[in-house]
Amino acid sequence: MNMHVPQSYETKAEMKELMYVPRQIVTPQKSGPIMGLVQDSLLGVMLISKRNVFLTREEVMHVAMYIEEFNLELPIPVREY
Repeated sequence: MNMHVPQSYETKAEMKELMYVPRQIVTPQKSGPIMGLVQDSLLGVMLISKRNVFLTREEVMHVAMYIEEFNLELPIPVREY
């Protein structure tokens, strides 16, 4: 197995540019990225944003883990009936 490890700042910057997938997967038809939201993502957002859908604290923390600006403070839950 080969493993490539960048060892200088210049190499790390170059690797970030070269390995940024949306810039590498481009359609020749309109010179835009091929990747985008798919039906699973849209369906998931729709399902968790419906009224009377409640997530556990653990589920919220799993979702928040992917938000870079998250500061570990959860808002107070609001229940609407």
